[in-house]
Amino acid sequence: SIGVGGTRYISFEDRHWHNDCFVCQRCRTSLVGRGFLTEGPNILCPDCGKREHYYERERENNEYTPALRTVISYHHRTN
Repeated sequence: SIGVGGTRYISFEDRHWHNDCFVCQRCRTSLVGRGFLTEGPNILCPDCGKREHYYERERENNEYTPALRTVISYHHRTN
């Protein structure tokens, strides 16, 4: 997406990031085009989320499954 002045940005749940700033809060890996986890204000890549225990436990088979989020839409602004 392209924002004001040609800046690319991502919006998710009323939060906004420049593409270059949309990174994992722990390892700083870019999350553009990837799944990610949220916990309060933090966004994490799946690997760091697993290390930080942001995975939900399934009760029936005791396996971990990711509680991944994905960006649904990118935005384009010209003014």
